Amino acid sequence: MPNPAPLPPLDFLARHLEVVPVSTLGEESGLVWRKPTAAMHKAGDRAGTLVRHSTYAGRQDWRIRLNYTGYLASRVIYYLHHRVDPGAMTVDHIDRNTLNNNVANLALATWREQGFNQKRRRDNTSGARGVSWSKNGCCWTAQIGVDNTIVRLGSFACKLDAAAAYNDALVQHLDSGRQGIANDLSVIQCDCPKCS
Repeated sequence: MPNPAPLPPLDFLARHLEVVPVSTLGEESGLVWRKPTAAMHKAGDRAGTLVRHSTYAGRQDWRIRLNYTGYLASRVIYYLHHRVDPGAMTVDHIDRNTLNNNVANLALATWREQGFNQKRRRDNTSGARGVSWSKNGCCWTAQIGVDNTIVRLGSFACKLDAAAAYNDALVQHLDSGRQGIANDLSVIQCDCPKCS
């Protein structure tokens, strides 16, 4: 869990930056300079730089540099619009697109809640989140990660039952007002006798 740099005071940000809608993802950060802090920028110029993430392959974020410190543009936008400093919380992109810094797409989240808003892993072969095949038990197992621990939900003869158990646990472990990505039971294919 990285600890983000504290944001500058709200009046400083409001004096130098303005939040604008993002219409072209990847080409607009959602911020423009009102009063630039560097001579190379003019009022009305896009603020921020698109940066590839060093840890997560393929992830890009808009970053803005103020007073020799870098900040995620999504945190600055959230602070300017809602007038609430995110502090130690993360600003989550609801649609999981880190280039979409529109205000309606940003929500405060704990690291735990943000973990529930992740895509299905690329190496998942079951087709369902939190479901895997146990070669030893010859059954489907369901599990969910909560607060850096794995909670085992049980073993199931039917893949759909395991996916439903994950969905139930997802609802149970999420805080109110937030939504995670549940399994779509209508698209999961199972070859067990119950489903055939």
